[in-house]
Amino acid sequence: MNGDAQNFMLQPSYPFIDEILRNADEFSENRSSISLLSMTEVYPSTLSFTLQEKLEEWSESISSLFCCLSIKEKIVVATPAWWDLTAIEKNLLSLMVAFNNSCSTFDIPVFLPVKSPKVAFRLISCHLMSDVWVSALCGPSPQIMEFEQSAVVCWGSVSDHLKNIASSFIPQIIPENMNMQNGIAGMGKYVLHGSIEDNKTYFDFLRIFYYQNIMELLTENG
Repeated sequence: MNGDAQNFMLQPSYPFIDEILRNADEFSENRSSISLLSMTEVYPSTLSFTLQEKLEEWSESISSLFCCLSIKEKIVVATPAWWDLTAIEKNLLSLMVAFNNSCSTFDIPVFLPVKSPKVAFRLISCHLMSDVWVSALCGPSPQIMEFEQSAVVCWGSVSDHLKNIASSFIPQIIPENMNMQNGIAGMGKYVLHGSIEDNKTYFDFLRIFYYQNIMELLTENG
């Protein structure tokens, strides 16, 4: 395959690659020892048991072992086969869902680096409500319309639970009623405190602070 043909085939992937690069840590000097792609973000919920049962039911109805319910790139529940994917594969799939969130349902071929590097799965995702998505890795079937219809019918019976998750989603761990000094910019094992007026410098400090805490966490847990 010549360079022009290869570039043409890769064109649809360029925006996604740009998004990955945009989120890459250009400041960390520890890339050889730490990668965010080695960890998978989840969103624990008291409704997980009920939603897991519904996911297994839906998984059987569409004949796919790989199914996942997510909110804002965070996994709420997933089938065992989805969890068995490598962390990099799970995170790439989550990024793909987030990157295509401008449509209600999408169906795109994906190659998984470890699970299936040469044969493409179909990643089909359906937007249920707010930031809640249900996704599956499929073969030739079902058709996208059948997939969408099955998602609406199956998940419609637990719509109240999904609304509860969507409305209660708060990307933070600090209670709202906790009084904190205005100068605190981040918390982990240590507290980052100071006055930083420049937004870019502020986020650079937060990024470095985050990685320092993550590195210590990974070291402590072997």
